[in-house]
Amino acid sequence: MLSCFFAFEFIWGNTNSVGFINAGYSTFSFIGIYILAGLLRKIEVNKRYNCSAYFSIFIISTAINSILYIAAVNKNIRIEHIIFNYINPLIILGAASLLALFTKLRESYSVSINKTILWFSSSCFAVYLLHVGTGYALELFCDGTRAIYFSNSGLKAFILILLYMACVFIAAIIIDQPRKLIWKKALSPLFKNHV
Repeated sequence: MLSCFFAFEFIWGNTNSVGFINAGYSTFSFIGIYILAGLLRKIEVNKRYNCSAYFSIFIISTAINSILYIAAVNKNIRIEHIIFNYINPLIILGAASLLALFTKLRESYSVSINKTILWFSSSCFAVYLLHVGTGYALELFCDGTRAIYFSNSGLKAFILILLYMACVFIAAIIIDQPRKLIWKKALSPLFKNHV
């Protein structure tokens, strides 16, 4: 049944036959992703394979996506709206394999490493908002990336862009800490008392 959902979403979403799919940025699409995550958890898929199998699935799905995109660019075919949207089956497969991989890894980590991972992951939406949450944020982020790219070359440009992305990531996490503190100390207790 879930495969029918994703097939519907992919076909009708890419033909723009229905507007409510919106390339995977919609409540409809998120419902499907949450059901998939719940199903993966319920069948405990992480017990069937090891970490290298999940990582391989992620790498293969990413490689196929990249090859399709490069081939399309070489043939002057514009398919980036299909390749890069969240209703692409390869994107969904890659994300599901990463979910299973991190679930499997979580079992082997110590409590302190798990807490560190949760601390970082609880601010991931802030990372998204900081660099692409608004048109201005995206323009600022892209301008910074372009400045590094055009003022450097080769491996140096690649390393500097990676460092730039790491700095944006860390800055977003630091900026998000007051929000987390306000939620934990002031707002969360209000909701717990009424449930």
